[in-house]
Amino acid sequence: MPTPTPSSESLSLTSAPAVESYLTNTPFAGQSVTYLTGGTVNYLYRVHLLVPFEGSQTVILKHAQPVTKDWQDTAWDLRRQMFEVEAMMRVRSRIPSSSIVTIPKIYHFDGHNYVIIMEDCGPDVVTLTEFLSSGGAAPSSGAETAKTIGVALGEFLASIHEWSRSNPDGILDLFDENTQAKEAAAEFYYDRVAPTLDRSDKDWQELSPLLSDLQVDQAKIQLISTLAQEYRSKLFSDRVPGRDVFAMGDFWHANILVDSHGPTLRIFVLDWEVAKRGLPGSDVGLFCGGMNFLVRGDKVASEAATVILQTFIEAYARCVSNSEGSASLAQDTLFHWGGYSVFWAPRYPPGDREAVQALVREGVDFLIHSQDTDFLAQSPAQGLLPK
Repeated sequence: MPTPTPSSESLSLTSAPAVESYLTNTPFAGQSVTYLTGGTVNYLYRVHLLVPFEGSQTVILKHAQPVTKDWQDTAWDLRRQMFEVEAMMRVRSRIPSSSIVTIPKIYHFDGHNYVIIMEDCGPDVVTLTEFLSSGGAAPSSGAETAKTIGVALGEFLASIHEWSRSNPDGILDLFDENTQAKEAAAEFYYDRVAPTLDRSDKDWQELSPLLSDLQVDQAKIQLISTLAQEYRSKLFSDRVPGRDVFAMGDFWHANILVDSHGPTLRIFVLDWEVAKRGLPGSDVGLFCGGMNFLVRGDKVASEAATVILQTFIEAYARCVSNSEGSASLAQDTLFHWGGYSVFWAPRYPPGDREAVQALVREGVDFLIHSQDTDFLAQSPAQGLLPK
């Protein structure tokens, strides 16, 4: 593709006509460009090509701006695209061909105009959220689909974490530099969890209709704040060999696409721009927290989501080593699961006021008891304890 001179200004590809013009006289020139809804940070388009590329009639173009798409007053470092491309290419290169979980192939990266052109997963794929909410994996129908998804995702995430522990090709060093990803994780799961409970958070006015009558003991809030700061320190401290892994950073059901229309089920994992060096339990806890929202808040998805949650934990635990017999994986998972529940339930309610408060109370219990081995042994994270 044509490469702009270093002195030229980067393009603003925030409309389909601008993208169409940008792609003219390239292998990705399109007969039409369709803007894709969804996502809050970047601009996404499906390009219907004039000439097929690697056998495909379409590609996906992802464009970044220095501010997020939906919140124009929120700056977001454009280096996020470099981290995303590096993450996707490195991880994809080691996925076995037998795996039903994969990552879209990167075709082109324009680091001057902040454009990623990648494989199109297909017009019929849906998010895991949509797939479950439509009854696509209901165990009651006799399908083994939910179990297949849970096992495949658990094995996939565990394989990435285990592979990265030894810092192959400096992957942990590179993603340790994704400071903005760390700051975002710290804000959502450490810095603003206790303020959400003590009503000092900047969003309190919007949260109060759901949480105004929820009472949480101040001693519990203080303990949560103390633990959160300890986890924050781990995130920003020097790397500890054997403890830290390459963490995907955004491993939840809305970033997982399901293609159930072919001869075999296929799963794609998207949005790697907040990948970072971190604790494996941060990824595991985020996924579990998200699935638990479907268990508790979606009657159609609940049964299948329960199976996925259970088989995901079992598969992940089976695939990771724990030679020291440490409880840290279960502890870290339950803490991040609890933080996810407290922070996100009132902001993106998975149900009515009663359902939101139940999730927040459960999240508080997970947070304050996350370091208690006896509690862990009876918790949903018990399968991650050393055998």
